[in-house]
Amino acid sequence: MIKTYRYLKIFCLLCSLILIGCEPVKPLSLSIDTDKNNYRPNEQISLNVVLKNNSYQPINILRHIALEHYPFNIEVTISDGHALKFLGSEISLDYEDSMFSEIASGDSYTTHLNISLDDENEMLFDFTKAGTYTIQLSYRSPHDRLIVDSNEIELTILE
Repeated sequence: MIKTYRYLKIFCLLCSLILIGCEPVKPLSLSIDTDKNNYRPNEQISLNVVLKNNSYQPINILRHIALEHYPFNIEVTISDGHALKFLGSEISLDYEDSMFSEIASGDSYTTHLNISLDDENEMLFDFTKAGTYTIQLSYRSPHDRLIVDSNEIELTILE
């Protein structure tokens, strides 16, 4: 009995050591990239966006961008540290089932997000100034209030 207890104690200690410093895995991960790193002023900039379900159950995601901060929040800063203001218009959106996609456990949903111009060629962010821009995307789920941040990427607007 004492020998079993000792092994159990050692096992628990090892498990604790393994788990120390490990971040819990979020049910949803978000990654972004672009097809290139250098752009001309006012050139269309499209993000490749991947949402991955890391959980053991399906997750529903909202596919339609309704507002500046919902469901995707786009943060753009230029190398001088200033944040760019979102210039796009916002729309009111009543949720319908057709606006959601289900991501099965372990699967991903990939989309492209134009961050320079909207569908009517109206400017979303002012990418006319030459410099290096840092972009990060966040996704906010309307159902379960899950918020997940993407990686940061840099792109350069040439003179």
